Amino acid sequence: MGYGDVQLQLIEIPSTFSSDSISLLYTCDEILILLDATQDLHIQEEKLSKILSENNLKNKKTIWVLNKVDNGETDLTKMSISVKNQFGIDNLKEKIWSNLSLIRVYTKSPGKPKKLPAPALKKDSTVKDVAKSVHKDFIRNFKFARIFNNSRFSGQKVGLEYKVNDLDVVEIHTE
Repeated sequence: MGYGDVQLQLIEIPSTFSSDSISLLYTCDEILILLDATQDLHIQEEKLSKILSENNLKNKKTIWVLNKVDNGETDLTKMSISVKNQFGIDNLKEKIWSNLSLIRVYTKSPGKPKKLPAPALKKDSTVKDVAKSVHKDFIRNFKFARIFNNSRFSGQKVGLEYKVNDLDVVEIHTE
């Protein structure tokens, strides 16, 4: 799924809930649970909550999504979407991104435009994390970095421990 200049990997597991497919949920960052608005919501929620509990997945980040709202009821406690009409898809993408607690940090070479795609990093990442995401030699030969953003300090020189923010552009200078 594209979100801004990053790609997020979504994996759909079969609703058979076999142990092979459930095992994917232990390593994922977030679980999206799609409910069908044209079917009994209470039965769906009970069944899926039971599966989460039985597999010790209750503490995973989870977004409950009500699909097919064009044909059924809506529920204000859940994200409501219609894949058919593309209703709510952008809001769902925002919610997914927000729950992941990631930031997009661009890199660039001196005198060149920013490179795409932007690496997605954890919040509170540093220039060192950005450099590692590009190439390990950047840390070994690091001299300084410049940070470009919408602040009045855009272009300032920083060190490896500088915390980057969402949409920052990092220009790494090496020896």
